[in-house]
Amino acid sequence: MSQTFTWFAVFALIAANIAGLLFWCRRATHSEFRAPTALRMGLALALATSCGAIIIYESLSRGGSIEPLVACAGLITAGIAVTLQPSNGPIASAEFAWAQSLALQVGFLLFALSSVEAGIASPFVRLLIVGPAAMIAFGYFGLSLGYLLRGSGGMTMTGYESFIGRRFLLTRSSPSLSLVTTISTVGVGLGVWLVLVSLAVLSGFENDLRTKIIGANGHLLIQAKSGDGFEMSGDPGPKLARVEGVLASTPFIQGEVALASRSNFSGGVLMGIDPETAPEVLTVLKALTSGSLAPLQSEARAVHEEAPATEFAAPKPPPQVVIGAELARALSVRVGDTIRVISPSLQTLTPLGPTPKSQGLRVAAVFSSKMYEYDSRYAYMTLGAARSFFERGDKWVTGLQLQTHNPDQVAAIGSQCLNALNDPELTALDWRSRNQTLFSALELERVVAFVVLVFIILVASFSIVTTLAMSVIEKRKEIAILKTMGSRDQDILKVFLIQGLLIGGFGTLAGAVAGVVTVALLGSFGLPIPSDVYYLDSLPVHLGTVDIVLVVLAALLIVWDFAVFPALEAARLQPIEGLREG
Repeated sequence: MSQTFTWFAVFALIAANIAGLLFWCRRATHSEFRAPTALRMGLALALATSCGAIIIYESLSRGGSIEPLVACAGLITAGIAVTLQPSNGPIASAEFAWAQSLALQVGFLLFALSSVEAGIASPFVRLLIVGPAAMIAFGYFGLSLGYLLRGSGGMTMTGYESFIGRRFLLTRSSPSLSLVTTISTVGVGLGVWLVLVSLAVLSGFENDLRTKIIGANGHLLIQAKSGDGFEMSGDPGPKLARVEGVLASTPFIQGEVALASRSNFSGGVLMGIDPETAPEVLTVLKALTSGSLAPLQSEARAVHEEAPATEFAAPKPPPQVVIGAELARALSVRVGDTIRVISPSLQTLTPLGPTPKSQGLRVAAVFSSKMYEYDSRYAYMTLGAARSFFERGDKWVTGLQLQTHNPDQVAAIGSQCLNALNDPELTALDWRSRNQTLFSALELERVVAFVVLVFIILVASFSIVTTLAMSVIEKRKEIAILKTMGSRDQDILKVFLIQGLLIGGFGTLAGAVAGVVTVALLGSFGLPIPSDVYYLDSLPVHLGTVDIVLVVLAALLIVWDFAVFPALEAARLQPIEGLREG
């Protein structure tokens, strides 16, 4: 059904585009629209943007960030190239709009013909959300920039155009215009402030979630390709320590079990760890709310120093275990209490027949990772006790957990670790690939939030159009005088474009400063939120330099594109009309 709908939508768009082309062809003798120019331009843009989309798609798939910037620069260059062609007239805005529409529809058609993954969190969906808007915005930016560069000497803030633009903007002869200018500036500033604060909150939650996931699992996991565990040949620790970027490593055993106390029971994950090396990799073991790892460390040392068993030897104490805070609350136990671990896959023979294997454990410590999934399911015991319970050999492990210097470079480090271990049956999984769906959904959420929030700046920019349109109406006489004195259309365009950039630039700067200050205050003093609901004491915020730059550039780009239209109307004004009305 979805594939049929996709094909129907694509062909409907193409049919509508052909109908529009025929309509414009009929009007070609009565208007300035040039259908052949638009067709050539559209096919060229389709080819260029399709190649750019493929590059960006591959970049998003592997987490790159340089290729999208290159593609945006290419769109700007395409817009400039359109206006620099002598056959395209002074500014081919209508043809360029039609060409962009054709290019987008060709892109949809190529998608329908391909087998690209199109899940809700896939890179293609993110590209589909941002691509069309970016193509229009950057394309028109290049189009208007090329018009200014065409025989006008470029865009400067020191010429007479800048002086007249500032005079038009700061004039006190029109109180209503000054009020609208103030409202436009405040609107853009509030939009930029809201976008920065919202992105900071989203990034804060994402970073907090990433820290918790990494803390419970490590940056890198080395396991058998079959996923069933393997026998270690010697100690892999020294080999992995020689790999550049690896800070620590630890073996572990993992299995699904049931945990029961006298009052309740719960399902969970039992992990066997080395209590000496595990805290350096699994930072969740450092977040203990009660107890300590000392009993587990003593138990691990006792196994190596164990004396031969005798006929009258005292019974062994139950193995020690560390459990999560939510699991301890569900079982109604605390440090020093005893619980039972039950394996659903192992059995023991009793006089009444086979029963699930179980063993008593003593709670040595309780940890709190501030993440419900881990606090309610995870339990840690020593490697020796876990091997004994799961009936595995002395060298058997589920895998190796590694802590690296940079979590964002684990892919390259994983390959080096596999080369160091020299075992073709092993594979390396980083923290992102193990939680790919979750982090892809978070990235999609950030993209959607960015696009939605940018619409706030978009709405605020409409007031800039109103301001410039009012300024054009009030300054028709002055425009006519300037043209009579020899000013070109590009010079008049600069005058009003500078007005829009001054309004939008000041608003963007004020909003960016206010956003950075707000995020800094939230990070320093915090905003309390219900910890029993969100497992956080305060609202997490994180504002990166890239986010600030992207928001500021997006705001300025939107302001520029919106300021171009009333500025073009001023540039098209005939001197005789302005002088007659003046």
